[in-house]
Amino acid sequence: SLVTTAQAKGLGVSSKVLTRLVRTGSIARVARGVYAVGRAASGHDPREIALAWRVRLGFETAAAWYGVDLPAPVPILHVMAARNRGRRTDRIKGIRLHRADVVQSDVVFVRGVAVTSPLRTAIDIARHRGVSDAVAIVDSFMRAGHFTQEEFVLAAARSKGPGRQRIELVA
Repeated sequence: SLVTTAQAKGLGVSSKVLTRLVRTGSIARVARGVYAVGRAASGHDPREIALAWRVRLGFETAAAWYGVDLPAPVPILHVMAARNRGRRTDRIKGIRLHRADVVQSDVVFVRGVAVTSPLRTAIDIARHRGVSDAVAIVDSFMRAGHFTQEEFVLAAARSKGPGRQRIELVA
């Protein structure tokens, strides 16, 4: 579970003690003034990270959240924040913070967590993953009924920026 600095102080735990607990690995700092304790300190719970950091799940983490088949386990937690967000120091082992402009129509809530839409997730994966893995993941989204091949081809044609050729190859 998560504990804030204010909650810890209310229980008589000082900032100095919190710092010592983080250094010994007893708790994990997940955001400024937010700490994971217990089971959550040893692994990153996507729901808790998304809520604590006020970000959305993206890339393979979003695909796994949707329950689609992936070619391999997701080794790190992928989250997305606005490109102009001022948090430059959020570096935690096992979490990859992506910065991107995501329009509200590309964000949905799944089991109480903000996640990039299935189509946006597939486009992001096609842009950044190897072609064979991207094709497998996009196909899994389509088999699960999240979008059609035509919808993906249309979204690929509208995509811009780096990785556009890879997206079109996957489509």
